[in-house]
Amino acid sequence: MSPDTVGLAREIEAAVAAVEGVVGLYPPHSALRSVLSAGRSRILATDGEGLAGLREEAGVLVVHVRFAGTSDHPGPSLVRRVAHTVRTTLGERAAGAEVRVQLCAIVAPADLPRVMDAADQD
Repeated sequence: MSPDTVGLAREIEAAVAAVEGVVGLYPPHSALRSVLSAGRSRILATDGEGLAGLREEAGVLVVHVRFAGTSDHPGPSLVRRVAHTVRTTLGERAAGAEVRVQLCAIVAPADLPRVMDAADQD
């Protein structure tokens, strides 16, 4: 994987994580698939390196992002916003790219862990 591709994967991860309503990212494919494909020479480019899967299939760039969202954001709308964010991050590379976005979990905002800020530490 080239440094440019690793950098692009990191940019996509950061952009998706910043989308309002996204609360987490998952590996680009299931753990079972990772185990089954471990013996193959060609697996997703970011295996072990990140949470945005980038690879080429028949000359087409394929981006795979799996994420969790909050229940106060409608799932279909959130998926569209994440896909748009990925395409925007791809820039010129978006033309002809296949973007696969999967909403894997929906979490109630009340169930999210509370993050302490500086005022809480006093």
